[in-house]
Formats: sequence, structure tokens, C-alpha cells
Amino acid sequence: MDENGTKSKKGIKRPTSYMFDITSSKIALKETVMKIISWNCKNGFDKTKQDVIFSKFANVDIFVIQECRIKDVEELGYVESWHGDGKDSDLGIIVFSKEYKVAKADYFDRENRYVVPYNISDAKKPFVLYAVWTKSGYENYHVPVHKTLESLSSSTEKVIFIGDFNTGSMQGSANAHWYEKLKKGFKEKDIYNCANAQE
Repeated sequence: MDENGTKSKKGIKRPTSYMFDITSSKIALKETVMKIISWNCKNGFDKTKQDVIFSKFANVDIFVIQECRIKDVEELGYVESWHGDGKDSDLGIIVFSKEYKVAKADYFDRENRYVVPYNISDAKKPFVLYAVWTKSGYENYHVPVHKTLESLSSSTEKVIFIGDFNTGSMQGSANAHWYEKLKKGFKEKDIYNCANAQE
């Protein structure tokens, strides 16, 4: 543990949460503005989709992509940042950057499957990014996010949650109550999010 973190029950540092955004965000790190985008590419991140997103978002610093295969990112050179269930044909999640060093955190709880912490370094102030892709495999999609939130403790280290949460604020939608529960959970952890940005 260093001066910026606390220890979990197992003696592993777990940072506190700082910011939550479903689609994209800009984070002020001292004098640097970092641009992050999250995109569910739907059943594979092939060359055509790569060309589209890289041309449309040429100035993005960090990409968070859901539903990509490991073979999709082999030529990009970011295989180590891919997370899936272990098979080449599996869809998974990846975080990569041309500007910053990205590495999966060693305290990742595999029970939470696709709520994956990544250490983002080589920035003026390193931080942890939780890449989220809620999907089937639980009684409801959002259990891993809530479990991860509950595991976080106070720290001065910055943390971002970003990804595909499979929920929204639309009244009357099947997932509306989970959206409200997520808002409450992030508020309790004092996490900035796009839902309260105008408050």
C-alpha cells in the first residue's frame, strides 16, 4: 500500500471512486485534458469499425471498447489489455491508448467479470479506470457494478467508471430502477457522474 491507497481485507489496495460516465468523458489532470471514449462495437471490432472510430475520434486519448475479440486487437498490439473468458472467439472488453500506459490491475476480482480495473500511468497523475460491460450471467446485469462499488474504500487516488451499463434514465423502461440505484450508489461514494453534472 502507498500513501494514496488503503488495504482491503486481503491486503490489496483498492482505490476510491471519482467519476462515472456512460459514454465519454474529459478529465482534468492538472494542466492536461484527457479525452476518453467508450463504445460497444457490437459483435466484434473489425478493421472497418476500427477505421471508423479512429477517424471520427482521432484526438481521443483512451479507448474503452466492449464486445471485441482478442483477434480484433492483435494487429493493434494491445492483446495484454484485452479481457474475456479465455477463448479467441469470446467477446470481451479492452482499454488501450497511444499516449498512456494501460495495464489490468492485479486486484481484479474475476467474480465481477466485466467490471475490470486498469491502471493508467505515464500521465501527470496516474489513476484507475474501471471498464464496464454489464451482461448476462447474473440474476441481473448490474450486480458486478454494485459489488465493485461496495468494495471500494476511501483514498486520494482518482478512479473512473466508464462503459456499457445496459441501463438508462428513460421513465417506464425496464432498467429505469437500476439506473436510479446506480445513481444512488455513485452518490454515496461521492462519484461525479453525467446524471448530476448539471446539478
